[in-house]
Amino acid sequence: IPNVMLDAGKEKILDIELEQNSVSLSEVKITTSRKDETNNQMSSVSARTFDVEETNRYAGSRSDPARMASNFAGAQGADDSRNDIVVRGNTPTGVLWRLEDMDIPNPNHFAIAGTNGGPVSMLNNKMLRKSDFFTGAFPAEYGNATAGVFDLKFRNGNNEKHEFTGQFGFLGTELSAEGPLGDSTRASYLVNARYSTLALFKFMGINIGTDAVPKYMDGAFKLNFPLKNNANLSFFGMGGKSNIDIIVSDLTEPNEDLYGLSDRDQFFRTNMGVTGVNYFKSINKKLLFKFSVAGSGSESGSRHMKVERDINYLITDTFTVRNYDVKEYRLSSNMSLTYKWNAKNTLKSGVNYTHYMYNMFDFDFDAVGTKKTHIDFSTQVGLMRV
Repeated sequence: IPNVMLDAGKEKILDIELEQNSVSLSEVKITTSRKDETNNQMSSVSARTFDVEETNRYAGSRSDPARMASNFAGAQGADDSRNDIVVRGNTPTGVLWRLEDMDIPNPNHFAIAGTNGGPVSMLNNKMLRKSDFFTGAFPAEYGNATAGVFDLKFRNGNNEKHEFTGQFGFLGTELSAEGPLGDSTRASYLVNARYSTLALFKFMGINIGTDAVPKYMDGAFKLNFPLKNNANLSFFGMGGKSNIDIIVSDLTEPNEDLYGLSDRDQFFRTNMGVTGVNYFKSINKKLLFKFSVAGSGSESGSRHMKVERDINYLITDTFTVRNYDVKEYRLSSNMSLTYKWNAKNTLKSGVNYTHYMYNMFDFDFDAVGTKKTHIDFSTQVGLMRV
C-alpha cells in the first residue's frame, strides 16, 4: 500500500487483505523399517520383537522382559509374585532363555531349581537392545524348548563419549557406565551394577516391617571391538546372587506376623552367571560366518534348621531337618554360516554343542529323626544340535 499518510498524535490502522497463492512442491516420501520385524530372519510366525521402551511401557512389567511378554497374545503370567509365563498352555519350565545367541540358565533372583522364572529378574533393560520373543514355530537353531524362547541381545556402548547414569528405585539401586575404549578405535564398553534397595534400607537401620529382607545384587557388561576386514569381536557377561534368611531363633516371644514357618530357621540362596565371546566376519557380500563360546552356571540351595523350645519359649535344641543344593554348569559353543542368495532366500546352517555338568543332593529328616535322601548324584552329559 503506497503513500500511507501518518498524522501526528494519531494511530494509523490499515486493513490488509490476503490473496490466495498455491505452490506445487515435489513429492516427499518418509519410510521406516517394520517395528515388528524380528532379528532372526528365519522366523515366520509366532514371533514378536520388543525394545527397551516396551519393558517400561506395559502395566505391571516392572522393567522385566518376562512380565512384559505376558501381555502378548498367547502368553499369560502364572503368578504375580513371579515372572513365570504360560505360553499357549505349556508349562513355564518349557521357556528357553538365550543371550547373545547362547543358551543360559534361569536369569532370575531367588530361582527355584527346575523353574525358569523368579520374583526379580537379573536382566536390566538398560543393557538390552531390540530382542525377539517366540511363542511357537521356532527356527531350527532353537532347541530344548517346548513353550517359548527369549532371544535377548545386549546393545553396544557409546563409542564416542563416556556416559554415566544412576538410578534409585524400589527394585534396586544401580549405576551404569559406557563409553569408548581408546581414541583411535570404534571399540566401546557398557557395564551395569545393581543392589537391592531394601537391603540398603536395612543397612541404614530403616525398619521395613520385617527382618527377612531379600538381598540380591547383579551386574552385566559388554565389550565390543570392531575389527578390520568386516569382522567384529565382542565379550559379554551377566550374573547375580541372592539370598534371604528367615530367622526365628532370634525371637524372644511368639510372633503371629512372622513370614514363614514359626519353628525353624530358613536359609535360601541362589547364584547365576554367564560370560562368553562372539566373533563374526562377513566373508563377502552374501556369506556371513559367526562363532560363539560361553560358560555359565547356576546354583540354588536351601537349609532348614528346626528350633525346639520349652514352655518358657527358651531354645532347647536346633538341628537340620532339610537341606538341598542344586548346581548346574554349562560349556557351550555355536558356529554358523549364513548365505543370502537374494532378498527373499537365505540359507543358514551350523552346529551347536553344550556340555552339562550337574551336582545335586536333597535330604530331610522325618518325624522320628531318620534321614531320607531324595537326590544325591553328579553327572555330565552333552547335547549336540546340527
